[in-house]
Amino acid sequence: MVLQWYSNGTPMVLQWYSNGTPMVLQWYSNGTPMLLQCYSNATPMLLQWYSNGTPMVLQWYFNGTPHTG
Repeated sequence: MVLQWYSNGTPMVLQWYSNGTPMVLQWYSNGTPMLLQCYSNATPMLLQWYSNGTPMVLQWYFNGTPHTG
């Protein structure tokens, strides 16, 4: 599954490691991994990345359908 976060219209690839539940999501900023929170209580899952305490919207695709978390 491809997870993308858009920065000024540019898609940023997120890596998803499905070793268990909840899954660990990482977004790399200049080579530095940024931890993302994933709440797997249901499907689709809510994805949030916090910047200075402010949740940033993430867009991900499930079966070709874009979802916003």
